[in-house]
Amino acid sequence: MTRHFALVLALTLLAGAVYPAKSVPAQEQRPNDGRQRPDSEKAKVLLEELEELLEEEGMANNNGGSDVDEMARLPEKRDPEPTDADCLLKTTDTTYEYQWDLPQLTGTRFTFQVSTNSDAHIGLSPANQDATDMYEIVLGGWGNTKSAIRRGKLGSDVTNVDTPAINSPTEYRTFWINLASDGTISVGKGGESLPFMSWTDPNPIRVSYAGYSTGWGSDGRWKFCSETGTTQASTTVGTTEVVATTPTVQCDNPTVLNGNSGSFTSPGYPGNYPNNAYCTWQISVSTSDVVTIRFTEFSLEYNRNCGFDSLVVHDGPDATAPVLVTLCGSSARTVTTTGNSAFLVFTSDGSVTRSGFVANFTSELHCSMTMLKTTDTTYEYRWDLPQRTGTRFTFQVSANSDAHIGLSPANQDATDMYEIVLGGWGNTKSAIRRGKLGSDVTNVDTPAINSPTEYRTFWINLASDGTISVGKGGESLPFMSWTDPNPIRVSYAGYSTGWGSDGRWKFCSETGTSTKRMSEVRETDGKDNGEHKVEVVENGKQQPIKGQDGMRTGRDPEETLETEETRLE
Repeated sequence: MTRHFALVLALTLLAGAVYPAKSVPAQEQRPNDGRQRPDSEKAKVLLEELEELLEEEGMANNNGGSDVDEMARLPEKRDPEPTDADCLLKTTDTTYEYQWDLPQLTGTRFTFQVSTNSDAHIGLSPANQDATDMYEIVLGGWGNTKSAIRRGKLGSDVTNVDTPAINSPTEYRTFWINLASDGTISVGKGGESLPFMSWTDPNPIRVSYAGYSTGWGSDGRWKFCSETGTTQASTTVGTTEVVATTPTVQCDNPTVLNGNSGSFTSPGYPGNYPNNAYCTWQISVSTSDVVTIRFTEFSLEYNRNCGFDSLVVHDGPDATAPVLVTLCGSSARTVTTTGNSAFLVFTSDGSVTRSGFVANFTSELHCSMTMLKTTDTTYEYRWDLPQRTGTRFTFQVSANSDAHIGLSPANQDATDMYEIVLGGWGNTKSAIRRGKLGSDVTNVDTPAINSPTEYRTFWINLASDGTISVGKGGESLPFMSWTDPNPIRVSYAGYSTGWGSDGRWKFCSETGTSTKRMSEVRETDGKDNGEHKVEVVENGKQQPIKGQDGMRTGRDPEETLETEETRLE
């Protein structure tokens, strides 16, 4: 006998013993003569046994269980069934004639329930009648085996999918239709955030009304229900009052976010998000960068599988991209994509809302390999980076001031070279020079451009026409540039600090280089013989650098980089 079955049995027997009026006929009940009845004695024994079982159950739950396990044992939440006061109940026969007695649509999302054998149809029209130019959604056509989207009543399918047994004649099934501003029509099932069928119309129809019908031997029962948390406006159709719902918060679906940084919130923030919400965001940054999303506030209804309310982050430009993470509850981690775009889908169910979320996104350097370097205050260039092979050079530095990049035809100081000064003059100005300590060919005010506590990302681009451009990470336009009428052929980059400032550096390969794995090359001081050593850090673990002798200390970072099959552009 299982513990749960024993509990149920004990409760049942206890109920019969304590409440005999519920379990024996009235004529068999004896008057209370002041003596303890046998039934009461049984109840006392059963109660003691029940207390022991409850104690054992508590101990079992407290041993080895986690908060997640406790949540898993709770019964699944079910949205309250709509009442007649909440829903407009309709029926359709087998004649395949649309009924157009619903209120005008006011949002992008339309939710309904239907019970039918097959061939449930929704018409989406610019008027409250059949129109030559309208959409038709077929659910469970072809004997309840397929669904389709059409342009025009009985028009050709623009898309169709296999959906066996999608309808039921004995129970209501919930569906939603979303009409996005870009012409995308998405059709999904209740409780699922992703559509099972969608199509983008290059010439969208402006939809204002929805009709419904069945046909081909199938009739139907329908529910069109108001949603909790929406603003309601009544209208009268014939003798039936129809409740039209206008969402208190509407989403563009998708909200398109471009640039190097930005922020977005759940609908209705700082108030609670609404029930039955469906909102999407499409984020795009520079092609060579990745998207990092951080949350400063996060509170969604919790479910172990995030089946109630959730925020899904896709690693790409739309909902077909792989899912990076599905978030719900009261905590969310930072999420970083593998490419330059992200697509987020937020959905809520029909009950229980929270305050939602505040998210910030940034465009960040896609660093497939990092060399960590340090410089002191002596203003001496180090030329231990690999030879440059591209026009763009990206790096990160943390310094109080006076970060310098030298661009030379050789891997050493040269009479004819370029010098880029970042945050000189006490971290107030930046400059481009021809020659080490040469005259400025251009300079700009850049107050506090460097930081001693965090890495700042910069890029330098050398164009074929001699233009040198210098910009900040996440920004596509340079903050400083100059065109050399007699360009130097640059093959190497050096780095230095000085004038009382030391620095920490990261040099990263660009997207598009050949990379086997994420790694770092870090400088360390030799412990035994003062030798300059290099270590490779992969996935947070130190790895030896291998050479012809199997393992050695690395005095040549360039050779180490080639071993990792990565080049610095």
